[in-house]
Amino acid sequence: MGKCIIFGMAGQDGIYLGEFLQSKGHLVYGVSRSTGGDVANRQYVETLIKDIVPDYVFHFAANSTTRHDALFENHETISTGTLNLLESVRIHAPDCRVFITGSGVQFVNQGLPISEKDAFAPLSVYAVARIQSVYAARYYRSLGMKVYVGYLFHHESPLRKPNHLCKKISAFAKQVRQGHQGQLVLGNIAVRKEVAFAGD
Repeated sequence: MGKCIIFGMAGQDGIYLGEFLQSKGHLVYGVSRSTGGDVANRQYVETLIKDIVPDYVFHFAANSTTRHDALFENHETISTGTLNLLESVRIHAPDCRVFITGSGVQFVNQGLPISEKDAFAPLSVYAVARIQSVYAARYYRSLGMKVYVGYLFHHESPLRKPNHLCKKISAFAKQVRQGHQGQLVLGNIAVRKEVAFAGD
């Protein structure tokens, strides 16, 4: 049994991962802004890592939007958060394995299958933050740390928050079934995306 810290435990990925790890007998510590935990707070992260000395750390914390107005929130949570936890692990839990989430949106997209060998494309503030965190992971790996990056592509679940497109559509469909006569206004419906289940 190992000790695991999940940053971003309140999001769909954190919830599913936490349930999976617990089913395997691991002790899971969940961190989220909703419970007062902030991966962007270096002192908080360092104290947590020092006290728990985890075997595994997962960084899922993020505002999953590419909107420009999330610039500083994404930078603090993803980029600074990555540095905070990597440096804290380096000092206080050097044998810990660290998983950093990357994203399919940080790569050049020409409508073909994407691999991690493809070039990065900083076309949104979210992509910029993700790219920076990947380079941080590579740097700490060069110091001998066990750091892994997983590139997550579009994935949905019933746990998605109401501001996500699939959740908006399903909520509106429910309203229509109940007699609502309004309209749901969407953006560019020509966009095509692969969709997977977050629990996988």
